[in-house]
Amino acid sequence: MEKVEKPAVSKKMTEDFNSGGHAAKQLVSFDSVFKGYGSNVLLNDVNIVVGRNDSIALIGANGCGKTTLIRLLMDEESVDSGIVKVSSNVKIAYMPQIIRFDDENATILETLRNATGLPEDKNRSILVSFRFRADDVMKKVGNLSGGERSRLKLCLLMQNKANFLILDEPTNHLDIESREWIEEAVTDFNGTLLFISHDRYFLNKFASRIWSMKDGNITDFHGGFDEFLEFSVAVKEPELSKPEKKEKKSTVKEKQPTVIKISVEMLIYETETELKKINEEIEAKIINAEYERLNLLYEKKHGLEERIEILYSEWVENGGDGDA
Repeated sequence: MEKVEKPAVSKKMTEDFNSGGHAAKQLVSFDSVFKGYGSNVLLNDVNIVVGRNDSIALIGANGCGKTTLIRLLMDEESVDSGIVKVSSNVKIAYMPQIIRFDDENATILETLRNATGLPEDKNRSILVSFRFRADDVMKKVGNLSGGERSRLKLCLLMQNKANFLILDEPTNHLDIESREWIEEAVTDFNGTLLFISHDRYFLNKFASRIWSMKDGNITDFHGGFDEFLEFSVAVKEPELSKPEKKEKKSTVKEKQPTVIKISVEMLIYETETELKKINEEIEAKIINAEYERLNLLYEKKHGLEERIEILYSEWVENGGDGDA
């Protein structure tokens, strides 16, 4: 399938992280693939290709078939019809959303040693680069936090010299430090990337191509996530505006509002609370693939962020005095 700048919606679309060697120009191709469960059609005669060094974000509402597509690609499920072709020199590393290890009672050091067969000193050296130091390596993997599990899983994946990395919600439920570490690790990867995410920052940072799944079809968009949102809004038919109701003129003299002095701290708190609500709404819209409203929400978000900066500057100028 030739790379196109404009997207098309169709049923027929054609040391750290060391690469596993030269990959084919086309790593994976879906040829007239159909997959469904009863009346629920997830892939309807889909033709699409994963190219060498692509960085693809797979997005869509929950239940649209994202995980099924990955399972088909990894030969963990079979198609109802059509063919999924994977190049012979593709080495896949897959990090699922829920990370489990073969032996949850094993220590970090034992888990890596079982995977590599290397001497203890070499394994300890590897683990240091993944921020497992000293006594950390003796922790049982069953007791690890979400961030620690992600780091250990990536450590194991990196030993296989993969050239195709697949991530399922890699930053979900992680603290800020762990999220930043995952982002650094993915940045160092020099192969092909396919990932599922609802994290707008992660989407913007890594996606150069968007696969948007809906109603059994895939919109293949060559561009970043923000560009995809602009496209989604542009193609959405504008809703007819309802005629505004004329406000009745009040015959009663309105009571003048009472002026209340509000502290800068209170304004900051209220604005940050509103910003939190906007962020939650943005995340919900991405999860439900309601892209047409995201631009407006982002505008509100940026406005609130600018207001918070101004309020903090005012607070600092007043020497921390709470009076507005």
